[in-house]
Amino acid sequence: MTANTISRFQQYIIQYLFLLVILTSLFFYSLTLGAVKSSLQQISNCLGQSNHETICHIIAVTRLPRTIAAVMSGSSFALAGAILYYITRNPLACPSLLGINQGAIIGILLCLIIIPFTSISGIILAAMIGGVLSGLIVYAIMSLIGTSTLKLVLVGQAINIFLYALGQILIILFPDKTGGMLVTLNGSLAGTSWHKIEIIAPFIIIMTLISILLAKKIYLLSLGKEIALSIGVNTNQLLIIIFCLIVVLCSLAVTMIGQLLFFPLIAVHLSKSLLKARNPYHFCIMTSLVGAILLLAADCLMRYMYVDQEISLGIFMAIIGAPILIFSSRLTRVQS
Repeated sequence: MTANTISRFQQYIIQYLFLLVILTSLFFYSLTLGAVKSSLQQISNCLGQSNHETICHIIAVTRLPRTIAAVMSGSSFALAGAILYYITRNPLACPSLLGINQGAIIGILLCLIIIPFTSISGIILAAMIGGVLSGLIVYAIMSLIGTSTLKLVLVGQAINIFLYALGQILIILFPDKTGGMLVTLNGSLAGTSWHKIEIIAPFIIIMTLISILLAKKIYLLSLGKEIALSIGVNTNQLLIIIFCLIVVLCSLAVTMIGQLLFFPLIAVHLSKSLLKARNPYHFCIMTSLVGAILLLAADCLMRYMYVDQEISLGIFMAIIGAPILIFSSRLTRVQS
């Protein structure tokens, strides 16, 4: 290994350690937040041994699954955004802007209307079907009008707005079946249970590992189909796999927390400002960590500011999204 390679590797290690320290600190801080305050010492006692105190029950049943869900959903959204950014070569490409997330929400709403007492597994399947169909609609329209960066964003946003309006109509027409999902579908971790995490977590872990392992091939595809084919990459097969990864990651995250507008876009741009080199493996890992930190930090801030009520995270992310994107774009310009 050359000195330059070793130096770059050390830089990655420092960045990872820095992000992991932040994530760990936020993780334990999240466990202290709530109507009933708790200290780090109490959390340590509750996690370290069997304890039947009320605060330990609150931490185990509500705060711990909520914190884990924030980390998993933030990581999934961010990783899906990183993959989409690579294959489209579009800095504005985002699953939420292309209708995939909103399609997953429509799938959940229709599932609740048609099968009111469906299981978590059924809701996840419905979210995936909705995400796939919305993605296919965008692809079909693009194949008719031609492919370009601007057209992709415009068509995706048009489909996204249409599906959002359709979702609101369904909530209005069937309030008895979908009214309880109004806050959750707009971004909320309230009511996260261990049962939901036990079902969703294995899929998120598997999809994350597959995405990181395919990161190099995804990067080669971003250089152009001709280059990828010359190296021996089966582009058609890879595109199908990538599309499935994006849909599954987004659908799982939407099932966990609901819609978060611009969130993957914010995580991707923050990761770009942290990384000088465009190593695909490190970019995917870094983006996943940034997404987990960003969503957990947002949830902690909202719970700190509004102790007695649940505020939509989607609204909060939309408010802070523009300043973060402007700041990260300026950082990227300074580095380049």
